[in-house]
Order: sequence, then structure tokens, then C-alpha cells
Amino acid sequence: MRAYNTNGWLASGHKKLLDYVKQGGILIDQYNVSREMVLDSIGPYLFQISRDRVSVEAAPMQFLQPDHQLLNYPFKITQTDFTGWIQERGLYFCR
Repeated sequence: MRAYNTNGWLASGHKKLLDYVKQGGILIDQYNVSREMVLDSIGPYLFQISRDRVSVEAAPMQFLQPDHQLLNYPFKITQTDFTGWIQERGLYFCR
């Protein structure tokens, strides 16, 4: 979590990670915030990290691409995975 905010070594190791993704690997970064990043760009495509958040714990979850690999592999993510969720439904969304 927040690896690109706290680990300076990622500035030099980032290309290796993107090469891994380019060859079919999956890389998931969680909860990076837009301030104090070790790099200007952390993804294979340009995007910005917003400060937006959904803070209503009971807000309904909607999967925009329910068949997407990230929701189905290596484990299937469903509505029941959000039962009992006790903090923000989402934050720091990409734009």
C-alpha cells in the first residue's frame, strides 16, 4: 500500500515492473496518493490520481466490467466481498 509514496527504490525498479506487465504479468498498486510520489507516472498509460472518495459504507457496489480478469482471477470478487465493509467504498480513483 502506498508503495509509490513511500519506497524510493521504485523510481529505479519501475521499468522492470512495467516490463513484467508488458509480458502479461499483473501488477496491482493500492492506495497511492497524488502527493509525494517517487515518480511522475506510475502506470503503463498516463493517468492522474484524484482525491475523490466514496465514503458512505452502504453505497452499492457496481462492477462496470464484471467479466474483467481482475474481478475473476485468481479469485472471483462478488458483491458478498463487500458485506460488512467498514470504511470508504473507494478512494483515490484514477482519471
